Amino acid sequence: MKHDRSNRVQSLIQQGWIVVTLLFSASLHSQENERPSFLFLIAEDMSPNLGCYGDPDAKTPNLDAFAARSVRYTRAFSATGVCATSRSALITGMHPSSIGTQHMRSRIALPEAIRPFPVALREAGYFCVNRGKEDFNFTTGPEFWDAKKWKEADWTRRAKGQPFFAIYNFPDTHESRLWKGSKTSLVDQTKLTDVQRHDPDKVTPPQWLPDDDAVRKEWARYEDLVSLMDDQYIGPILRHLEKTGVAGDTIVFFFSDHGAPFPRGKQWITEAGTRVPLLIHFPEKWRHLAPVHPGEVSDRLVSLMDLGPSVLSLAGLDIPDHLDGRAFLGAKASAPRKTLVFTRDRMDERIDLIRTVRDSRYRYTRNFLPQVPQFPWLTYMEKLESSKAFRRLQARGKEGRFRNFLAETKPGEELYDLESDPDEFTNLADDPAHRETLERMRRELADWMLETRDSGFLPEQQLMAAEKEAGSVREFCADESRYPLQRLIADEVSLDDANAMIRYHAALRSTKLADLREQLEKESDSDVRVALAWSLRHAGSEAGEVVPVFKQVIESEYAFSRVLALNALDYLGETARPLLPILETIAAQKETRETINECWLSKRILTRFP
Repeated sequence: MKHDRSNRVQSLIQQGWIVVTLLFSASLHSQENERPSFLFLIAEDMSPNLGCYGDPDAKTPNLDAFAARSVRYTRAFSATGVCATSRSALITGMHPSSIGTQHMRSRIALPEAIRPFPVALREAGYFCVNRGKEDFNFTTGPEFWDAKKWKEADWTRRAKGQPFFAIYNFPDTHESRLWKGSKTSLVDQTKLTDVQRHDPDKVTPPQWLPDDDAVRKEWARYEDLVSLMDDQYIGPILRHLEKTGVAGDTIVFFFSDHGAPFPRGKQWITEAGTRVPLLIHFPEKWRHLAPVHPGEVSDRLVSLMDLGPSVLSLAGLDIPDHLDGRAFLGAKASAPRKTLVFTRDRMDERIDLIRTVRDSRYRYTRNFLPQVPQFPWLTYMEKLESSKAFRRLQARGKEGRFRNFLAETKPGEELYDLESDPDEFTNLADDPAHRETLERMRRELADWMLETRDSGFLPEQQLMAAEKEAGSVREFCADESRYPLQRLIADEVSLDDANAMIRYHAALRSTKLADLREQLEKESDSDVRVALAWSLRHAGSEAGEVVPVFKQVIESEYAFSRVLALNALDYLGETARPLLPILETIAAQKETRETINECWLSKRILTRFP
């Protein structure tokens, strides 16, 4: 009897230990399966002008305190210098030129095989919201977000215990807020205190801008807007995290979509245009995922398109093999990058084709359209006082250190030593002492273009046709027989090639009048015809020879060919005079998404003929 009772007691003890063990195992299993939440705080048009980055004008106590308990990255960059294309790279983890979204305000559809990382997070059970600006250069579908309306896009609407991914965008550092008479929309600029305000006579604008009273005033306004963001937006959001009880579960990223909103900054793929602040805070619960201790600095080269893969890695999810972005956080972090590549294509109404490679010291640039100036007239940007200051220098012939930036054409290649020349004034491309560096970085760019199947060589009208033909730009450009990228990079082009894209670039690079004329007589592609006419005029032909070509194209059904033709006409000066009545009609159109670039270009050309 006693023996039976002892057995029952021992059995109960064993069962109790089993229950405790099961509960403990379940707890461990739950902890292992738990995933962090993520919050992206995105500023617009902002370089690292924060106190924590050493800006002497910055008044940013909230972000400086945030940096003191976060990882601060000193070499973080956007993939491009402007919002829509940069945000395309951010959300897809792909170079825009890899998927056809490289042109500002693109009309390309996102290929079905390219899934922005919030879609993967949603499928893994995350509650995903985007408050404010998307501007990804393509249309987002219902699979992207659980909510994106301003009042609904908040993590507090998720299910209990559900992890979230949230993007909060702050628009009041945007370029448009610098325009005369502009007002902020999310914050109250009248609430700036005397301490927060910046005296134009006491600020220190960067050397890459003119030393001008109007520029100093504009820079002071920009610094005011950063202070407003810090005080009235960042501070309240961080407090909202604490108040709603999720701060301890959330990894918070603060960054800007590209550099500061000034000429040589925003839109350009310079240091000023692409270097951004990046602060990442890991709460205590997830501190083991941080690469360094809180408050420490990383000089690792990071692109904003690496953020998506990094979030997937931190969440324990698979990272698609086709991504250009590389995880730099979590268990699936890649080896540090040795270089970054940047792209500039059409910016609003202005066509261009520029590629830049940056390593830890040098920045190499290849200008594939040297006939397009470094500082073309951009209607949107010309509203800035700093743009007007540059134009005054240009008009007076007082270009000084901005001589190359204000020239009518660009060099084919540029090379800058960022250690000795951080503002990129001295082009070393022709310096024999830097020949080895130039050739190395030239090879690296060529290898990158081939690896990513850079679609930038397709003029935009042909780009749209390629998408229609193959289903996506990416699919079209993957086929060397359709898209002979190796020949283009090697400059193996000819005017009589069967491929219209090859003929286009051959025409832009040719100076032989007889050959250009011969090809023009039989050419049918609208983009190639414009390129031929443009080069004919540069090579010395009479305006009357090419005016009919431009007239035909600007009256054609091909919208992007029309934009190309109007660009060429603007750069060719007097050539446009016989077409003024047509240009007046174009300029008088209502400015819509489809017509705005043509309207702006026509208005610009008309100002040359008062």
